[in-house]
Amino acid sequence: MEDLRKEQIEAVEALESYNKKMVNTIPTIIEELRGNAKPDTKEFLNHILKGMNWEIEVINGCLSFFNEDELLIDKEDANVKVLEFNKAVESTDDILLADAMENIMLPFFKELSDIIDKKLHK
Repeated sequence: MEDLRKEQIEAVEALESYNKKMVNTIPTIIEELRGNAKPDTKEFLNHILKGMNWEIEVINGCLSFFNEDELLIDKEDANVKVLEFNKAVESTDDILLADAMENIMLPFFKELSDIIDKKLHK
C-alpha cells in the first residue's frame, strides 16, 4: 500500500508540471480554433488532446491519493465533463470545440492545479 502511495505521489508530481503547461497552452489553441488557425493547428490540437488524455489517466490512477482525506475530485462529475468535452471533439466543429476547451477543460485543469498544490504542498 505504501508503495502505491509513493508511486501516486511521483505521478502527481509529474502531473503538476505538465498541468501547468497545459493550462498555459489551452488559451492558444482556443484562439487558433476560433479563427486564427496556423498551418500546424490540427497537429497542435492533437498534441493537446493526447496530453489531456494522459492527465485524465493519471487522475484516474491517483484518485485514491487525491481523495484520501476529503473528496477533492468527484469521479462522476469529472466523467460528465469529459463526456461533454468528447462530444465537442467528435463534432469536428472548431468553434464548439473552442467553447468546450474554454468552458469545460480549462476550468477543470485550473481546478486540478489547485488540488495538486493542496495535496503536494500542504
